[in-house]
Amino acid sequence: GDCYIKLNKPDSAMIVYRMGTEKYPQKSHYHRSLAWLLAGKQQASEAIEEYKKAIAIDSTNVSDYKALGNLLVSENRNDEAIEVYKKILKMEPKNAEAQKVYAQLLATTGDQDAVIEAQEKALKMDPENTDLMYTLGETYFKLSEFQKTIEKFNLYLKLKPNDTFALEYLGNAMQNLERYHEAIATYEKIIAIKPDSKKILCDMATSYKELNQLRKAR
Repeated sequence: GDCYIKLNKPDSAMIVYRMGTEKYPQKSHYHRSLAWLLAGKQQASEAIEEYKKAIAIDSTNVSDYKALGNLLVSENRNDEAIEVYKKILKMEPKNAEAQKVYAQLLATTGDQDAVIEAQEKALKMDPENTDLMYTLGETYFKLSEFQKTIEKFNLYLKLKPNDTFALEYLGNAMQNLERYHEAIATYEKIIAIKPDSKKILCDMATSYKELNQLRKAR
């Protein structure tokens, strides 16, 4: 089977590995190799079953779990994929990519608390991941957790200081916490980049009004 693979004859290799799984069903290598070949031929459902058989025989090979997880995600079998990624993270708790995929899968369940927890863990493992910072900041804003919103967008803006959307979230969060001077300073940064932003000018006016600086607000 290995020779056929090296000779670039996958169909022949597949025949041999099928024979191997039938004659020696307790050999995880045969199921694993057959699964890999099936995945390469886009036969995901069959590949999934072979990886499951390999894992049932040898549950210590994290590569099998990763391959199985990817296939389950590709087939939109998210509930099964979640359980597989739980096992991957148990075996490799510092695997940032697996944590990110796990968080994305949890998002499909609607369990917001679980999603946030998974995303926070993923960010801890990958502390310069701006996508996660932005997503968490946006999520906290929607949940009216404005202090956490500020924390996440401050981290984000250290790496991407001219992102006006992030600055707007930050200013709005400060405004909601009645930190009007800080909100105005943040809005001024946006106006320096986008001087014709009507919405930001209105947000600034609102902050000045709350500070009773009515002339500036007007």
